[in-house]
Amino acid sequence: MDAKGTPAATDKPEQAHDARVGDTLTLSGQNDGEQLDVTVKKWLDPAKGADEFTTPGSGKRWVAVQLQLTNTGTTEAPKASKVATLQFTMNSGFADEIGQWKIG
Repeated sequence: MDAKGTPAATDKPEQAHDARVGDTLTLSGQNDGEQLDVTVKKWLDPAKGADEFTTPGSGKRWVAVQLQLTNTGTTEAPKASKVATLQFTMNSGFADEIGQWKIG
């Protein structure tokens, strides 16, 4: 890490924890105050399709996970502003679809 706490290119990620379904792990982001409690609520193996016509490919099976994400960090917003929308995107924010909720 450098003097600002930024990981160097050669720094390896922290070792994964051995958690089980129902356990909560606290994960930190790259910036100060970024923190989530992540709980695996359910694990289905195999998972079922929506109907009898929706099936995985030959030799494959579906698995599914239900996660609970709790923001335990801090997010800064100017005092005079009103937070009106929450957005969530998979793939570190690079997915094509964005979930958006009106909250204010």
